[in-house]
Amino acid sequence: MKPQAVNLLSNRMKHLSVLITFLIAGLCNSQTEVINTGTSEVLTNIFVSGNNYLVSGNQTYLAKCSNGCNSLIKLNTPSFPNNSYRFTIERPDTGILYMTASSQQGLNLTLWKSNNGGYNWTKKFDTTSTNMYSGVTRFFDAQNGVSFCQNQGSLITNNGMNTYSFGTWSSTRPATAEIYGDSTIILAGCSVYCAWEISNDRGSTWPLNLQWGSGSYKPIDFEFISKDTIVCLTGMALWSSFISTTFNGGLTWKDIEITGNEYGTLPDDLLLHICAKKGNEIYFTARTKPVINGSYVGDGVILKTTDFGKTWLRYSTPFKENFYDMKFINDSIALVCGSNGLLFKWNSNRAVFTGIEENNSI
Repeated sequence: MKPQAVNLLSNRMKHLSVLITFLIAGLCNSQTEVINTGTSEVLTNIFVSGNNYLVSGNQTYLAKCSNGCNSLIKLNTPSFPNNSYRFTIERPDTGILYMTASSQQGLNLTLWKSNNGGYNWTKKFDTTSTNMYSGVTRFFDAQNGVSFCQNQGSLITNNGMNTYSFGTWSSTRPATAEIYGDSTIILAGCSVYCAWEISNDRGSTWPLNLQWGSGSYKPIDFEFISKDTIVCLTGMALWSSFISTTFNGGLTWKDIEITGNEYGTLPDDLLLHICAKKGNEIYFTARTKPVINGSYVGDGVILKTTDFGKTWLRYSTPFKENFYDMKFINDSIALVCGSNGLLFKWNSNRAVFTGIEENNSI
């Protein structure tokens, strides 16, 4: 058999093995139900708009489902020139989608728009400028959006990318951004220092700014509970460092350190994502030890707190994967996506939680 055929067969068997593992786990655990994605790509984002859901990967995968999300419909992505590209999707409504695709290898930043829900795309912006590559894009609605780029650059549009203008912001490396309502946005990034900024006028001015100190504290995720109550997760090296919470719109913050058992806090979980269901019911996706070759390889878990981190409950899933996003699609069911093309539904009402020991609680 030719080497190419052997490699192709090996890859197919690998994907089949991963799929069988997920399916068996779903059948054996009524609290989780695996959805076939047909890919081993890392799945990074889930978007919810009414009864419509969009799932995207980190390179080429894009699919949608509706209602109970029992099956996926594959969508298209543009043909990027090389596999070092990474893309993210911004979805202001069910029909109009925006895509930010970038390659740090070629310092190439592109922005795309789809008017038919992801079946076809039109390139709206393309640059290889060293002053503007990579980016975090957020749209407040189908017309108004801003893309924050490396080296303090930003691109702003008020007409759905038909035209745009350029601006600046104070940091240099955008990491994450979240919006609330039609005008409030929180943006975080790192250079020598890591910092977040909050704007209440769609990024025109940034009156609130906080520096974390050294650039090793990387902002991972934010979640708006309300306009005034915001939860932030920051990381350092292989472990999470702080959960920070504000109850006054960012004027003051309370930090909880979560660096491991040796500090008498949470067990050694690698926290990956925040998901706020309602009120103060907050979930975190995480991965447990051991660590092999610099990566966590234990169980994928879901942590729950109802008092902003004072006490915790843990649900251990049957999947040894990283969970990169989690969204509730009704009062009890959440969609969770992660590495190796994993997408599953999780029933929080049926989940059996275990408490974290008192000497390990925050």
